[in-house]
Amino acid sequence: MQVTVYLAVLLGILRISSAANLTNPGTHQNQKYKIHVTRLVCLEQPYKLTTLHACKVRLRRNQPTLITIEMDVPILLNKVFLEFKMNYKLATYQPMMMQFTTEVCNYYRQPKGTEPVVDYINAGLKVYVPEIVHPCPYGKRYYNLSNWILDERYVPVSMPAGDYRLDARVSNKDNVTLINFQLFASVRSKGITPISLLDW
Repeated sequence: MQVTVYLAVLLGILRISSAANLTNPGTHQNQKYKIHVTRLVCLEQPYKLTTLHACKVRLRRNQPTLITIEMDVPILLNKVFLEFKMNYKLATYQPMMMQFTTEVCNYYRQPKGTEPVVDYINAGLKVYVPEIVHPCPYGKRYYNLSNWILDERYVPVSMPAGDYRLDARVSNKDNVTLINFQLFASVRSKGITPISLLDW
């Protein structure tokens, strides 16, 4: 049974990879599913170099969940690392689909297309939280990322139903955590067609 489940996960990864329109994020208008963010958890607090003032979601009936992160970054940063991982829940959360580590300052110096998965994530961030999408340096300011949403247009065209956890950790050149959070969400079919991972 366990082998069957993991084989299904592998097939799901391959299908999502082929279905994801990584070159045209934001163009997926007719998704067969809805995303519902349920929880946001900030880890490793308190941080040594930053001060976190808000890390929360506001659930709304029949509307997208509002996500808020507010933090003060008093230092100037010329090297920033982002670790990102998407997890799918089977018995426990397992890494799936998008997983990468990138040095943000170097990423913005590279030609577009060098890191297509990061390009895809960056395109979504540019719409929802444009104040953090820019070349280095970072810091020396208060970041107020209030009331943004996770939109189906900026995720792959095909997604299996189920529970997901998005992990993101930002650190400096010395690997000191600036912020580390987990965003929990569920994917549900809009109609009667099943989109469960085991139905693929």
